[in-house]
Amino acid sequence: MNREQVKKILDILKLNYPNYINDNNKGSMLEEWCKELEEYSFEDTIERIKQVMCEEKYQMKPPTLYYITNGLIKLKNKIDYSENVYYCDNCHRPFNDLNEMMEHRARENSIEYIIRESKKWFNKTFDKEGIERLYDMAEEEFKQRYYKLLHYIYENTKDEFEKQRINCIFNPPTIEKAKEILNMM
Repeated sequence: MNREQVKKILDILKLNYPNYINDNNKGSMLEEWCKELEEYSFEDTIERIKQVMCEEKYQMKPPTLYYITNGLIKLKNKIDYSENVYYCDNCHRPFNDLNEMMEHRARENSIEYIIRESKKWFNKTFDKEGIERLYDMAEEEFKQRYYKLLHYIYENTKDEFEKQRINCIFNPPTIEKAKEILNMM
């Protein structure tokens, strides 16, 4: 989305919310909105604003930038819908290729595990940028860091089931062994 389109969005908000501060389409508000909205489609954002303005919560006060963009698909993630489309169960991102979607979902699961276990073992939390870096990281670098964490947990946990789960990542079991492990749950 370009600067002029962002100005139109701010004008729509000002028109619908008379007390809305628009700082005359200049200054820090415009800059912040331009920076945040550049990755989204103008048409999608307008549709989202229309949806949000119908919500009772936003009858008297304008929606926040975060609330408007929450759920919008970034331009780089938009897909040609003329082919088969598969959706990630977690983030609902569309994919034309099932294997690509499965790889994405595996990365999501790994990242969720990294976030949870980093908090547990190192009291480390990830901000939005840190999580995005994990998603954008090259596959080899990601695996190296992920396996390093798994080794640490394997060596330090007293939970035998967790050790078996980690061992299954390093040494994938046969189908029979996997069923046996799943039955232990």
